[in-house]
Amino acid sequence: MFVYPHPDPIALSLGPLHIRWYGLMYLVGFLSAWWLARRRAGRPESTWKPVEVDDLIFFAAVGIILGGRLGWMLFYGTERILSEPLSVFRIWEGGMSFHGGLIGTLVGLALFARSRKKRLVDVFDFAAPLPAIGFGAGRIGNFINGELWGRVTTAPMGMYFPHAPGGAILRHPSQLYEAFGEGIVLF
Repeated sequence: MFVYPHPDPIALSLGPLHIRWYGLMYLVGFLSAWWLARRRAGRPESTWKPVEVDDLIFFAAVGIILGGRLGWMLFYGTERILSEPLSVFRIWEGGMSFHGGLIGTLVGLALFARSRKKRLVDVFDFAAPLPAIGFGAGRIGNFINGELWGRVTTAPMGMYFPHAPGGAILRHPSQLYEAFGEGIVLF
């Protein structure tokens, strides 16, 4: 069994500006998707141009960020959005949802396909392998933030998360399992 190491969620501070590990994990995801897509577009048999990849990643990134934030606010912060509608824009206060990001990405990819007159299934097919590294990186960000712990366990691979509900109870470090499964195995 292990004890959660309490890493600092802030990677770098420049005066009042704080760069968080979780945000850097998004950057890792976007850059790795861009690199992989550029590589795939560069193959001789590809029907994609590298410049199209740049636009695809832009549409997807905007969809992920807007969808993730709006999804979190609608699914988990409904009362807050009703009392403070501008809280949607306070991204530094946290709150992103996977399902909102997924919906936002699908909308972004659909808008990209329409604007480039590409078949939606071709865009989805090309984009399918791109998010895997980002999924893994995002789960590492969740681990650094000390969130999304797993179920209570007595297994030797359990970890104590002192700030989890119920106090220092041995739990599965599910973020690490998911980083492995979504980031490495899925890729």
